[in-house]
Amino acid sequence: MVAFIFVTNYKNADLTHQFLFNSMVFWVDSSSHQINPKQ
Repeated sequence: MVAFIFVTNYKNADLTHQFLFNSMVFWVDSSSHQINPKQ
């Protein structure tokens, strides 16, 4: 659902794209640290 909205509004939402990208990177980074707390 979120991906659908993201795709349909991609051309008109550069700021939203940047926000979602940063949020996803942060989430993945946090998940990676929880799964592999080596670093």
